[in-house]
Amino acid sequence: MNYKKYELGDTVTIREWDDMLAEYGPHESAANSIAIPLSFVFNMKYSCGKKYRISSVIYNSSNKKEHKYKLSGIYNPGNISFVYTAEMFQETGRSRLKDMANTINTYAKNIEEIPE
Repeated sequence: MNYKKYELGDTVTIREWDDMLAEYGPHESAANSIAIPLSFVFNMKYSCGKKYRISSVIYNSSNKKEHKYKLSGIYNPGNISFVYTAEMFQETGRSRLKDMANTINTYAKNIEEIPE
C-alpha cells in the first residue's frame, strides 16, 4: 500500500486490529503487538475503528517520507502518549478522491499540447 502523508487537523480513522495484523503480522519481540512500522501495541487496540484529529505532526529528519502523528481526543491509559504512523490509518473514500484529484491535476500540468 502507498500511504499518504497527513496534515495537522486532518481527521483519520484507526485501522482495525485484525486488518493490520493480517497485513504486517505479529511483532516478534513484543507480545500482543503488530509489526507495523513503529509497532501497534495491544494498549492501542481500543482506538481501532475510531476517528481522531491529528494534533501534532512529527517530521522524521533522517527520512522525510516517514512522519509520525499524535492524535487529539484519544484516551491515554496510564498517561501514555501513543504515536501513530500513516500505516495505522484507514484510507477513506474522501482521502482517495482527494489523492486522485491531486494526481489528475499533476498530470494535467505536465501534459504538453499535441501539435495538429
